[in-house]
Amino acid sequence: MKSIKKVLIANRGEIACRIIRTLRKMRIMSVAVYSDADRGAKHVQMADQACYIGPSIATSSYLMINRVLEIAKMTGADAIHPGYGFLAENAEFAKQVEELGIIFIGPPYQAISLLGDKVSSKKCAKEAGVSLINGYIGFIDNIEHAKKVVQDIGLPVMLKASGGGGGRGMQVVRSLDNLEEMLILVKSEAINSFGSDTIFIEKYIENPKHIEIQVLADKFGNVVCLGERECSIQRRHQKIIEEAYEIDDTDYERIQKMYSQARSLVKDAGYYSVGTIEFLLDQDRNFYFLEMNTRIQVEHTVTELVTDLDLIEHMIYVAEDRCLSITQDDVRLSGYAIEVRVNAENPDKNFAPSTGVITEYIEPEGVRIDSGVKKGFEVGMYYDSMIAKICVHSTISRHDAISKMMNAIDNFYIDGLSLNLPFIRGVLGHKDFISGVATTNFLQLYKPKTDSVLDVVLALFALHVLLQCEHHGAVVIYEYVAEVSGEFYQISLGSMIDNCVVSVIDKEEYKVCFLGDIHSIYNILCFSINGRKISLKHYLYDKVNRYFFERGSDTGIVRYMSKKEFALWDVVKDNVRLGKDFLFLKSPLYGMVIEIFVKPGDRISSGTTVCIIEALKMHNYVTATEDNIVAQVHVVSGDTVKEGDIILEYEHKP
Repeated sequence: MKSIKKVLIANRGEIACRIIRTLRKMRIMSVAVYSDADRGAKHVQMADQACYIGPSIATSSYLMINRVLEIAKMTGADAIHPGYGFLAENAEFAKQVEELGIIFIGPPYQAISLLGDKVSSKKCAKEAGVSLINGYIGFIDNIEHAKKVVQDIGLPVMLKASGGGGGRGMQVVRSLDNLEEMLILVKSEAINSFGSDTIFIEKYIENPKHIEIQVLADKFGNVVCLGERECSIQRRHQKIIEEAYEIDDTDYERIQKMYSQARSLVKDAGYYSVGTIEFLLDQDRNFYFLEMNTRIQVEHTVTELVTDLDLIEHMIYVAEDRCLSITQDDVRLSGYAIEVRVNAENPDKNFAPSTGVITEYIEPEGVRIDSGVKKGFEVGMYYDSMIAKICVHSTISRHDAISKMMNAIDNFYIDGLSLNLPFIRGVLGHKDFISGVATTNFLQLYKPKTDSVLDVVLALFALHVLLQCEHHGAVVIYEYVAEVSGEFYQISLGSMIDNCVVSVIDKEEYKVCFLGDIHSIYNILCFSINGRKISLKHYLYDKVNRYFFERGSDTGIVRYMSKKEFALWDVVKDNVRLGKDFLFLKSPLYGMVIEIFVKPGDRISSGTTVCIIEALKMHNYVTATEDNIVAQVHVVSGDTVKEGDIILEYEHKP
C-alpha cells in the first residue's frame, strides 16, 4: 500500500481550494501552481507551497504537461490531483505522470482514453449492455456523409464533437437546410476547444431530464453507486443548478437498472477512482447513456452532502491502492441537496462572460460555499466563468432546500462584476422548477425577469424618502421623475412604515424594505422588493438628488426630480436614439476574436453570425443586428476586444 505525502494540484480556483481542504484534513502537503493571472489567488495562499507555471493563457501554463511534471519533480510531490477541466481528462498526461513514478489521483490512462472519446465510449457502453441513444457510432467524414446519417436517423439530430465536453462542441439540427452551417460551426469549435474536429451524430431527444450516477471504484473490482443527481437546468448545454436526493420509491426500479449498467460499464472499462455516468431521461422515464466523465465533477458536492462522504478523500485512498471502505449496502442517502454555480456572466446579454475586480465579497452563513475568489481578485478572460458554488442541504424536504438556497443567494454579496445569481433565483422560484418538471430546455422556454434598472430606481427612491425624513422631519415631496441612462420613471410615494417604503410606478405598488442600516459603512444597501432580497452599493453623488450606484459590473447615476424640476429641465430626447449605434456592430463582451465569417462588401442579414469571441473558455457567437452591407471589418482573428469595441462598420445608415 502506498502512502501519499505531498500532492501537486494541477488546477486553479475553486476546485484547487476544495482539494487543499481535504489534504489539510488528511495532513498531506499541498503544492499549488499559478499563472500570471492568478498571482495572489486564493488557492495560492491556501497551499503549503506554490509555484509559478507560466503566462495567463492556459495553453502556456495550466495545459503545459511538461511544465506541470517539472514542478512536481522540483517540489518532490509524490502525487498529482488534476481536479476537473484543463488536463483532468487528458490520457497522455495521466500516462506521463505514471511513467515518471508519480501517483495520478484518478483513473488509469487507458480508461481515460477509452471513455474520453465519445465514439469509443459509446462502443464500450454498447458492449457493456448500457442503453444507448439511436445514432451513428463512428466519425462523420464530410457533408454528404452527414446528410446520409441524418436521413437514416431522422430529424432532429445532435452534432457532437467526439472530444467535446463542458457544453462545447454541440449543435441541434432540425432542418437539412442548415446542416452544413451547423457542421462547420461544430467543427470550428471542436478544433479550437479540443484540438480535433472529429464529430458524430445521434438522435436529439426532446425535453429530457439530465440524470447522472456517481460511482466510486477501487483497483480490486469493487464498485459502489452513490445515488443520482439531476442536472437539467442548463444554459448552453452547461449545468448551472444540480441536485442530489433520497431515492423515491417510484423511481427505485429505474435507478437500480441504472446502477447495474453503471457498474457493468466501470468494470468493462477497467475503471477505478470516482467517475460519473451521465444519462438522458425521456418523457416516458426511459434512460439513455450520454457519456462518462473520468474525473471529479463540479457537482460532486451535492453527493457529498447526501452521503456524508468526502469524495476527494476516497480518490486519494484508491490512489494509495486501498480497498473501498464502504459497500453498496453502506450507502445511505439522506435529505435533499442543491448546488448553484456562481458564474461571472450577464444573463441579460445571452450569458456573456463578465470580467472585473471583485470590490466586495461577503459569503452567506450556514451553507457550504466552495469558492476560488476573494475581495480584490481580478476575474479575467482566460478561464471558466464559474467563481464559486453555493451548496445547501435539507433533511426536511426539497422545498426547504430551495428556500435555503434562495436565502443564501440573497445574502451573498459580490460586487465588481455581473453575476448570474439574480437569474438563478428567478429559476428557483419558478413553478416548473419547484414542482420538479423542468427539463433541459427549461431556459430556452423561460427567461426569468431581472429588471435591474427598476430595482435600482425603487431602492434609491426609498432611500431618498427616508433621508428626507431624517433631514426635514417629514416627507417634503411625494411625486418624482427618476432618470437613469436616458430612461425615465414616474414614481410616487404610497406609504411608509419604519424602514419600509411603498412606491407606485404605472399604478403598480412596490414595497421596499431595508434589511439593515441605511448608513452602512460599506455603502451597501440590503433590501427586499416585494419580498425579493437584493443588494447594491451606492454613494450620494451631489446635492441635487443624484445617486451613484454599483450593482455587479453595472454602474450609473440615478437622478430624482420633482415634477416641477422635470418640466423645467431641458431634455432633448425626440432626436436621440438610445441603446445602439446603427453605423457599427460592437463587441458585447471582453474576449479574444477566434474566427471572422464576413468581409467588406458582404450583404448580411439580421442574425447572421459575424464572428466568434472566446472569453472564460466559452465561444460567443456575435450576430448582425440588421440587414445591411459590410463596409469595413475592424478586427482580425487573435485580436483582444473590450465590450463596446467596434467589430464592423455598416455601409448604410437606416
